[in-house]
Amino acid sequence: MPPPWIVISRGVTTKTSELSDIYNNVLVAIDLRRGINNGEPALHAAWIDAVIPQPGETVIHVGARISYYTAILARLTEPGGHVKTFGYEADLTTEA
Repeated sequence: MPPPWIVISRGVTTKTSELSDIYNNVLVAIDLRRGINNGEPALHAAWIDAVIPQPGETVIHVGARISYYTAILARLTEPGGHVKTFGYEADLTTEA
């Protein structure tokens, strides 16, 4: 998604074109009208750390949207691993 981005922190939304702003532990709106965002990065980091994906494994990403976390999982399961994705929003998963 090109800038500007809508960042949500503590319930407050702001627009930013600064890349560093979206690498904080904030939500980035994917579709604000539908309430779709990237998910809290610290929460995703915690569950990825808890499941410890290994090279060669197959992982399933349920709720995939624009593929940011899917790409991280793919990198962690290299070489020889696979990521299977299932998304709920057809327009976003097609875009991915």
